[in-house]
Amino acid sequence: MGERAFDIVVFGASGFTGEYVVSALKDGAAKEARPIKWAVAGRSADKLKGVLERVGAADIPTVIADVSDEGSMKAMCERTKVLLNCVGPFRYHGEAVVKACVQCATHYLDICGEPEFLERMELKYHQQALGNGCLIVGSCGFDSVPADIGSQVAREQFKSPAVPYKVETFLQLTMGEAGGSIHYTTYQCAVEGFGSAADLSNIRKELAPSKPKVTKLGAKPKLEKGPFSDKRMPGMSGFLFPGADASVIKRSQESFTAADPSYVSFHPACYILLPDGKAKYLMMLFGGMFSFLAKYSLGRQLLLAAPGIFTYGMFTHSGPTKEQVAQGGFEMTIFASGFSSTPTDKDAKSDLDVTVKLKGPEIGYAFTSMSIAQLGLCLLEERDKMPAGGVLTPAFAFDKTKAVDRLKANGLNVTIESGASTATTAR
Repeated sequence: MGERAFDIVVFGASGFTGEYVVSALKDGAAKEARPIKWAVAGRSADKLKGVLERVGAADIPTVIADVSDEGSMKAMCERTKVLLNCVGPFRYHGEAVVKACVQCATHYLDICGEPEFLERMELKYHQQALGNGCLIVGSCGFDSVPADIGSQVAREQFKSPAVPYKVETFLQLTMGEAGGSIHYTTYQCAVEGFGSAADLSNIRKELAPSKPKVTKLGAKPKLEKGPFSDKRMPGMSGFLFPGADASVIKRSQESFTAADPSYVSFHPACYILLPDGKAKYLMMLFGGMFSFLAKYSLGRQLLLAAPGIFTYGMFTHSGPTKEQVAQGGFEMTIFASGFSSTPTDKDAKSDLDVTVKLKGPEIGYAFTSMSIAQLGLCLLEERDKMPAGGVLTPAFAFDKTKAVDRLKANGLNVTIESGASTATTAR
């Protein structure tokens, strides 16, 4: 990659999440050992300037670009080494950006949590990105950095001759007195994602011939759908996490296997926790309603027309206030179990366990913006430690870098516990 005008450009900088990313990149770039040349991009110069003024970076350059204008996409991507894409829903607006980045050999990171888009980009652009030497890495916020990278941290605790068996992630969101909400665009992505289940299935069928056979040991564990109780998480009810985490982890494990055929993977499961009582029953009611309506075109129209009604006010067009974001937080507990040596019996019981606990700021905007900004800066500084190119996941793309250290230095707390297995009696 030759000399370019910018190291990093934030595209979609005037959007709700984009403004948080701009602020996080401003703070992150100021701490780097060398000056970082960065810019913001979007359709409106006035809106971009407004964002820069609000975050205290009025001197930062702006770039005018629109996903509907292929020429502007290419012109933007030709000017930067790394592009941080914040324009969603990605199933509608993301491909034009990925296509331009691949054509221009520009590295691309996004905050997408839409499995259909993520895997469609892998199907269509992986080989071209690999050939051009550029990295296309989706889900660099939430979804799916905590679960994807956190699961890999847990797996790495099983040192040879020990091998992993399964990894379960349990996400718990916390709010302060101001409460919390989520912006409408995230809701729209979820609604449309549920409606694209058939498309995702077809994409996976097309990808299947290129996928390696992943080694997983032991009997396949039961996947809970919820609500369920777990003795390890008292007072909480678990539900299957509806986002991209599980699919991203699966793709990471496929990439590690492709790179090393002797690699031993694990059985993944991703859950979200809610307090027993009112929250549990609201989740059952509104989650069931959402799942049913999202299957049908008319149902999706209803869901999108009245997000507050169908989510008990959790999703709004205005999104969370600054106070709500400042008071919010998340905890993710990752339970991993494994064997002290490779089992010869497929029904062997695990005898080792590892617990990884992640704790950080509000996950949808504060953590997400910090995460993608830090991963973008990490890519700049440690490109030589990363894969040659391709459409990849965070855990695989950043495996040999100091990405985890960067996240820990910017608000993510990581603790690791290990000991004799209790997994066989936990539930």
